[in-house]
Amino acid sequence: MTEGQQFTAAATTREGFTSPPPHFTEDLLLKAMETAGKDDMPDDAERKGIGTPATRADCIEKLILRAYIVREGKKILPTEKGFGLIAVLPDDDPIKKPLLTAEWEHMLKKMESGEMDATAFMQSIRDYVTSGIKSNNVVRVGGEALASFSGGKGGKSKGGGTKEIVGKCRWCGENVLENRVAFSCANNDCSFVIWKENKYYTPLKKKTLTAANAKTLLSDGKIFMKGLLAKDGKKTYDATLILADNTDANGKRTTKFELDFTKK
Repeated sequence: MTEGQQFTAAATTREGFTSPPPHFTEDLLLKAMETAGKDDMPDDAERKGIGTPATRADCIEKLILRAYIVREGKKILPTEKGFGLIAVLPDDDPIKKPLLTAEWEHMLKKMESGEMDATAFMQSIRDYVTSGIKSNNVVRVGGEALASFSGGKGGKSKGGGTKEIVGKCRWCGENVLENRVAFSCANNDCSFVIWKENKYYTPLKKKTLTAANAKTLLSDGKIFMKGLLAKDGKKTYDATLILADNTDANGKRTTKFELDFTKK
């Protein structure tokens, strides 16, 4: 090519949409756990990735048992509870990084060789957990320990901090308080919770249930919502969300939403 040359080109335009990454299957998740964080780990790390070939499958089963993820056919999907746990942990917390497990494995090897005392190792774990609880103001949400944040008006949240009272618990009659990820019962023995992230519309509309929504759900048991997300992930619809109870085979009680398509 030389300066001043002229060219004639034909151009067309078209509209397209990018596709989201595929959901994990168990095989893909196991492979991802094997290589997670490998570029950040030192060359002399005892193990890389998350877990070992003998423990990775068990890790997945425990996450399913504790309702952080679910199996839908071959897919492994996060639950609203799983989204909530991810949301409340700070991005810079070491617990989110595979490097932490590599460091612990290194300490275990030092204990095996007599270079480190087991008591000192366990104390470091206690110090880490204690620090995390204090810095993130951990509370119980829906029977699980999750972090909350100060602010709002009303009652005292579990673990400290003043929170807005949005209504009365449907199960025990105590106050329901708002925190960052949910509206939960102030009674430590009650696991009632309404998650702010909702699978019907959050992925598309980037919305969460507000305190006003929660007040209506607690007082009326239902709320009319616009722009709910269809299963195809593209279309939306309007419907009434009905707050209902669900009891699993083990007798564990949880809240769930049912849909009513009757016009408002």
